[in-house]
Amino acid sequence: MAKNKDIAAYAELAESEERVSSQTELRETLLLAGIAELEAHGLGGFSLRRVAAACGVSCAAPYKHFESKEAFIAAILAYIHEKWELLETHICTVFPEAGTARLAELCLADIRFWLGNPHFHTVHMMERGRSEGASRLGKLAEAELLTLCAERDADHERCAYTLRSLVYGAILMLEDGTLKNEASTFRMLRAAITDAIPKEKL
Repeated sequence: MAKNKDIAAYAELAESEERVSSQTELRETLLLAGIAELEAHGLGGFSLRRVAAACGVSCAAPYKHFESKEAFIAAILAYIHEKWELLETHICTVFPEAGTARLAELCLADIRFWLGNPHFHTVHMMERGRSEGASRLGKLAEAELLTLCAERDADHERCAYTLRSLVYGAILMLEDGTLKNEASTFRMLRAAITDAIPKEKL
């Protein structure tokens, strides 16, 4: 009898996990469809009805995951930033010591991330008009730059402006073909970014 109860409990747990997994997958599918919707129609023309149709679900389905259109758009932005922060964390694992080399790699990863995720980049650029933070580097890169500038007695505002210009300029030039997306370009960008990072005091 106890064995039958264990089997029933296991089956119920497995069914519950499957439901959670299915809901998680649908949430991500909705977010990705929402990114495509934002890219195609912008913030003003954004339609949850079209997002639901693209995912093959009812118009009510998005509201089971997000309480409003505004909450859905906020979740899209959080999803994009979460993906970027995972990459930042990975780079800090590969380059465990804070300093010029790690900051340069974070900046290069910023360029590669937005190039490799053009839908993400479009939404991120839309956010620039709504939030000062969108024109910044990633959180870890910004924090590291602030620390290096303080340690090396450098003008943080000037260094931040130069690095952000290099990163955003490189993304735009790689997107429009002014720069070729090849190893030599990234070697040149690494050198330019490294030169823009304040040097250690002698």
